[in-house]
Amino acid sequence: MTEPIAYIYKADIICEDCYGNVIEEIDAPDDPNDERSFDSDDYPKAAFHLENSRQEHCGMCHAEV
Repeated sequence: MTEPIAYIYKADIICEDCYGNVIEEIDAPDDPNDERSFDSDDYPKAAFHLENSRQEHCGMCHAEV
């Protein structure tokens, strides 16, 4: 399976490090692998590619993703 390059959380892109911090602090949905069962405002969703051609930065720590 392909690894995510970033995550979408609360309408922003976050890096893998910030993803780890976020999921430690919030309650996980019943099945985090079933992304249809929750909203990205409640729990981060994986992003496997980004649509635009410019470099993106994490909305929390500002690292490049």
